[in-house]
Amino acid sequence: EQQAYAHLQSIVKNRHIDIIISDNRYYFRHENIISILLCHQLSPELPKGFSLFKRQFQKRVAHLMNHFDEVWVPDFEAKNSLSGQLSINPFLEIPAIHIGVLSRFDELPASDEKEKHVLIASGPQPQLDILISEFIRIYSSTVTSLTIITSSPYNNKNTLNNVEVLVLSSDEEFAYRIQSASHIISRSGYSSVMDFIALNRTALLIPTPGQTEQEYLAEHLKKFGFSSMKQKDLLTTTSPEGLIKPKKLNLQRDIHKSLSENIKRLINEISQNE
Repeated sequence: EQQAYAHLQSIVKNRHIDIIISDNRYYFRHENIISILLCHQLSPELPKGFSLFKRQFQKRVAHLMNHFDEVWVPDFEAKNSLSGQLSINPFLEIPAIHIGVLSRFDELPASDEKEKHVLIASGPQPQLDILISEFIRIYSSTVTSLTIITSSPYNNKNTLNNVEVLVLSSDEEFAYRIQSASHIISRSGYSSVMDFIALNRTALLIPTPGQTEQEYLAEHLKKFGFSSMKQKDLLTTTSPEGLIKPKKLNLQRDIHKSLSENIKRLINEISQNE
């Protein structure tokens, strides 16, 4: 982080920079230039047993953020907040502006195809292969089709005729698979959640074991129609009927992206001050 800070100072010195937008990098800022932090974790979730340190940790995070001019939270406000307590920090001294969800997708017409189940398998090893292996086993007792979309090649040959493993490079193909799925299963990473919201879908969320943010989000998002299971509960699941099905999205959302609007606002402020 310190190297990034030093490198940025060099860039600013040699180029005419008016605005800096930092994607959750606390040291990517400059004292004399409008610096914006893009982040939804204003109060990161601590592991169980560390709750006594929460206020101290919030103060530390707020101290780093308060060097910026604003923090832009990719989320909705109040009761429609996707990030919940993660985006609330009582020690923050700069404006926190909610800019709606950020996603590579816009809402698409619903597909008539609603047969296949889709598992979006992501995350670190060995949990990634464990997740894929468990779902191949679960679907071994059914003729229901399952498409597994993963970010890296899966070399295990013990797959089934009704299970397809894909590595997709096209956003269009990914969106089509999501829209044509009858049921979606995924990790509960925040970027994935925002993509689902943009496509007006929900999913069964299975947080990566040990990732406290994902575990919190999986529980919090139940009120919007998502469902949740722990990965260890898959061990006793013998068929797709044992999976907890999500409901339809229950969210008063304004999918309009205001990122560009806030950038225009800052440009206007700079122009007026020149």
